[in-house]
Amino acid sequence: RIKNIKNGNIIDESGNTVGKHSGYTNYTIGQRRGLGLSYPEPRYVKKILPKENKLIVTKKNGLFSNYAKVKDINWLQEVKEFPLNCTARIRYNSLGAKALLTKTKNGINCSFEKSQMAITPGQSIVFYDNDSIIGGGLIE
Repeated sequence: RIKNIKNGNIIDESGNTVGKHSGYTNYTIGQRRGLGLSYPEPRYVKKILPKENKLIVTKKNGLFSNYAKVKDINWLQEVKEFPLNCTARIRYNSLGAKALLTKTKNGINCSFEKSQMAITPGQSIVFYDNDSIIGGGLIE
């Protein structure tokens, strides 16, 4: 546990306070257990707001997104042109998903063909061409 991280509010997507957390560093995007919330349908951590010391929670369908911004790219193969079709993996044990990479001034935008659950800032994303790694970076 990092020092000086205090308990804070858990809020819903409308900004309503729905509970308290024990320090935002104890939680991760997509986490369901340990929130201490009582709803007929489970709630999941959607976003962590460190500067405000808040967690935003949502129903499971609120965790899905088709998009990730990627920084600190490390290319293992030369990419000759963008946009680039590839497979992107946001978890080491996932099969990956079809994605389209477009270049920006500050990195790469990754648009997934099918929504992905809990695309988490700070986690790695790896790009593949079949079984061959093209490169990867960090999700912003």
